Amino acid sequence: MGIEGGSGLRWGGVRHEFEQSKTAAPTSGHISLDLFLSAHGVTLHVNGDQVYRSVNKTVQWGNHNKRYHAGLHLAALHQTTGQVLTAAAFTTWQVTGDTAFIHALHHIQDGRLIIILGVPDFTTHLGVNATAALMMLGAQYAQTLAYRDIWCLAVHKGSRVVAETVITYLPGQRTPLTDLDVSPLILHLAVPSVPEPWCSWYGRADLQERSKFCRRYDGYGDFCRCGQLPWSPPPPLPSRLKQEVIPVALVTGGRLPQVLRQVNQLRSGSVGATTPLTIFVDGDSDEAAALANLLQVNVTFNTKNPAPRGADSRITCHIKFVLTNVFRLYPGTDKAIILEDDLELSPDFLSYFHQTAKLLTSDPRLLCVNAYNYNAYPHTAVDPTRLYRVNGLPAYGWMVQRKVAQEMLDNWPRLDQEADWDLWIRARVLKGREILIPEVPRTKHVGGGGVHVTGLEQAVHHGRRSLNNLPNVTLDISGAEFGRYLKTHLSNIRSGHVVRLSDHPCKVLPLPTTQVNQSFVVYLYQPDETNNSSWAYYVVARCLGLNDHNYHENLKMMFTSSFYGNQLYVIGCPTSPFCLTSDERDVYRASKEDVQFADNHPFRRIVIKRHVALRVPATSVSELVSLENLVDYTISQTMALTIGPHPIPAGPNKEVLLSSARHQIRRYGEQGCLSTRHPTPPLELFGDNMQQTG
Repeated sequence: MGIEGGSGLRWGGVRHEFEQSKTAAPTSGHISLDLFLSAHGVTLHVNGDQVYRSVNKTVQWGNHNKRYHAGLHLAALHQTTGQVLTAAAFTTWQVTGDTAFIHALHHIQDGRLIIILGVPDFTTHLGVNATAALMMLGAQYAQTLAYRDIWCLAVHKGSRVVAETVITYLPGQRTPLTDLDVSPLILHLAVPSVPEPWCSWYGRADLQERSKFCRRYDGYGDFCRCGQLPWSPPPPLPSRLKQEVIPVALVTGGRLPQVLRQVNQLRSGSVGATTPLTIFVDGDSDEAAALANLLQVNVTFNTKNPAPRGADSRITCHIKFVLTNVFRLYPGTDKAIILEDDLELSPDFLSYFHQTAKLLTSDPRLLCVNAYNYNAYPHTAVDPTRLYRVNGLPAYGWMVQRKVAQEMLDNWPRLDQEADWDLWIRARVLKGREILIPEVPRTKHVGGGGVHVTGLEQAVHHGRRSLNNLPNVTLDISGAEFGRYLKTHLSNIRSGHVVRLSDHPCKVLPLPTTQVNQSFVVYLYQPDETNNSSWAYYVVARCLGLNDHNYHENLKMMFTSSFYGNQLYVIGCPTSPFCLTSDERDVYRASKEDVQFADNHPFRRIVIKRHVALRVPATSVSELVSLENLVDYTISQTMALTIGPHPIPAGPNKEVLLSSARHQIRRYGEQGCLSTRHPTPPLELFGDNMQQTG
């Protein structure tokens, strides 16, 4: 296995210092824990050594600063030695953040000493499932945690609670230590060491390396499960097929359990078992080296990434390292597949690339082949055999030829330019070429709640995009050949039904939602891809449930996809060569009022219901001790990503929501359930921390 030195891990897109090797073994039969939590972050010391730190991880988000050290921090320690086996942070102040937390908690082995640290405001999107998971661990305060509380739980998973502590927040009672009105929590624990259980399969000769790995690291679920024979991905096989060798570069910043899952998905088919795999790690990691050894894959460490941790340019530098080295590692190959670790794969992922490889070789108009389609939603992604040509960008699993990769590297952004590599490639390298994409994606983004993909973006867009689930799909390669592709789509546009938007498309859907075997054409005034020239595409895309977040998937300002089984064309006039109308009445122009209405009435939205608790002065000692001095109410909010000129949450605006919540409190007060001592809910609970603008 090829291994190079290095340092550091990254968790969820944000740097959290996590040191596995410094923990000293306990000398007194106890594990000594020192924890510090405040509104500014957390630190964890085990047996006198700092093993975890996340402090002041504040980044700019639109017009606001967001604290990425806020949320839930989860660390799993070895129950005998106190060694850190895994650690991660979850931004539970974002939508979907608690889902990732539940997933990580489930994949930790029983018996481990688990430390969960809640930094305000970690309760914002801590849903009922996450609360139930905490209660299953034995947390007594899970249902009585409130806005801006600080909380800590130490527990042996599947056994007993070691300690649970909460520092409560009261509105108006400021402290000299923080501007967030809550005092820090300083806690020292001496936890008795517990013998590690001996799994029945630890003694098997063929699983000795696995047992060492699973006693050293955690978070791998059934790969290390003690109560049963552990699951294993299929082993690699020597190539016996007469097919092109296309290696896969697995790109990771430290999410190794997800890399394990991808290796299993890749090797599940006949093509994958013979495909060369290399894990490219940003930094150095003994864990990655050990996992690669178990999986019999190559691993290469990027130990000289010039960009600092947490910088936007960090991933750009790492992708450059991957593109440079994947072709050095496999000098006899012409193509490589670049695969990020936050993706779920379709069963025909590798077959898709092998089928499109010949077209990529023969067609100089193609920059690369993508496994992803930004415009693939359940009503727009129907036919898994269909391919599109777009002036897009490399994204979420893509195949590139050696000569094109070198062209990209020759034009790569400098470190001081701080550019997103994919957007840079589109702007500087694409040069009129196209990217081949599927109608139904072969990858799906998972996770969210990080810096680059927010929780709301994951919920509204990525989480709703389709993923092919068929194992054997024969692609329509001939239909994607340039000449035939143009002929087909020009014919469809000429013969298609031109849709005139006499009513606002968010008020009256202008297209059928059943298959009628006809093409539909929407012409709109959109000279280019900027909203400075027109908001027409944004309005139409938002009302028809297309990708309204960006303009990636177009061919010279012609967007096409299925729409409930019929072919839809949205064409920007007057500059697109696909704009075939000369009648101005066919061309939709968006007014400012149209944009505002589309902001508030999109096709695709999510309804977020949150239980919100606010701490209030206690009326008795028993109420104070039981932490029942709460105001409880539910916020229901219809949300969608908004990039219009006046972005506000979809549906009722914040003032209406606030008025509704106040009315609920007053109404309950009249019934004797609540009283006038209850505070007004902070405005930030009504959308500021949930909305992304662009």
